[in-house]
Amino acid sequence: MKKLYILLILLILPMSGCGYSFLSEVNTLPVKTIWVKTFENRTDEPDAGKIMTEMLNSRLISNKRISLANKDKAAAFLEGIVKDIKITHIAFDKNGTTTRDRVLLTVSFRLISNKKVIRKGDNMVEFEDYDAGAAPSVTANNKQEAIKRAADKMAGDIINYIFINF
Repeated sequence: MKKLYILLILLILPMSGCGYSFLSEVNTLPVKTIWVKTFENRTDEPDAGKIMTEMLNSRLISNKRISLANKDKAAAFLEGIVKDIKITHIAFDKNGTTTRDRVLLTVSFRLISNKKVIRKGDNMVEFEDYDAGAAPSVTANNKQEAIKRAADKMAGDIINYIFINF
């Protein structure tokens, strides 16, 4: 009897297709090409919108689900706002001097096709920590790098969010 079950499984398994694919390789969106409009910057940080846009473009170039296209050839466009960048102190030395800070990045976006919003995300937050106890120029550089890393993580979050439930 045990041999019969094994034989049935071996016969049925190849006929079932057993096909699978990774979500990262499947696009069920109604569009195949996208253009990213430069994100509006509502923060005091220079170039925050430009950085966010660059990170999204970089992630989309390597994405297998959707292709980055020029504005006039894209089936949809992604627009957004860098709403806020906050810096909070998260670690201190024994004298009370800040040694570690956190960048909190808040972004909203909309994916639009044929004048219809097909996906949006409001007030999405991402963060990144950085060393803050060094010379002011080093801390400023660390902060800028942390903003870029947070924007890169946010770009990944946005792309993943776009494909949820499609």
